[in-house]
Amino acid sequence: MKKTITIIMTSLALATAVFAQEAAISFENTISSDVISVSEGDNEFAGITEQITAEFESEKLDAGISLITEFNKNEDNHFGLTAYEIDKAYVEFKPVDILGIAFNRKIFTAGSYLPIADDNVGNGNIGSDLSLILRPIENLSVAAGLKIPSVFADTEEKVDLDAGIDYTTDLFSVGATLRSPVNNLGFGVFGSYTGIDNLTLNLGFSYNDEFCDVAGNLLTLGAAYEVSIFTIGFDFVSNFGNDGNDLYTALALEAGITDNIIVETQAALNMDFEDSKATQVIAEVGGAYVIGDHKIRGGIAIDFSDSISFSFPVYYQYSF
Repeated sequence: MKKTITIIMTSLALATAVFAQEAAISFENTISSDVISVSEGDNEFAGITEQITAEFESEKLDAGISLITEFNKNEDNHFGLTAYEIDKAYVEFKPVDILGIAFNRKIFTAGSYLPIADDNVGNGNIGSDLSLILRPIENLSVAAGLKIPSVFADTEEKVDLDAGIDYTTDLFSVGATLRSPVNNLGFGVFGSYTGIDNLTLNLGFSYNDEFCDVAGNLLTLGAAYEVSIFTIGFDFVSNFGNDGNDLYTALALEAGITDNIIVETQAALNMDFEDSKATQVIAEVGGAYVIGDHKIRGGIAIDFSDSISFSFPVYYQYSF
């Protein structure tokens, strides 16, 4: 594993050096923890997670990698490294203006994004493990590729096909995908509207998908609106009564008190229509201080499930 990481990082460093004059480079390092989980009088240390992400884009080559490490008490009750994961690692080579050859690149159509979860619906990805991406005209991307087992994917995954199309302008975006038609058919249709100042509306239908423990045929809605110092966000995902959980929804309010101080509050609901005991409500209040490339955030989260539990999520983030 260490050798693999070394090779990837070395490749990124060389690529960055080659394309430094043309490349847009970004980096983010986030160290986070829920600190302590308190439930029914029991206290448990929540561990520490670090995620490092580096990406760059240039005329001929895009690449990125994201690594996640977790530190906690092990089976011997000693604190140390407990998990290590390559969250993503991708490369796209663009030999000519209209063609890209991509390895393991996820390319999400805008309408598949849910702002509070800060994630995309899986079937919103027009890319694959090995993809050809055509951009014949401005704003249009057409992709087709192979899903193949690799160290970055589920090793039990069988070879299959993926395809998708995305058209995005300053006012709207539309996209459609076809996922794994041979082994586990899925598809999605998504749209996004940004034609009103400070408002984003994302809507989609995803066949045979899963998001936030809601699985099946999903109707999704994500919205964000900025007014004055406030930003309001909304997520909605439902399968309307399939097996397991049937609904995920969340509402968030963020206020920029000053240029450096942000106050946030949000609540999320995840429920099964037929099993009230499976209902989970999480409410969180927090604040963040931002200065330059640095952000520090702390808060308290309350989980209303079978029993009430508390945690105290904090993180420090450096990005540029």
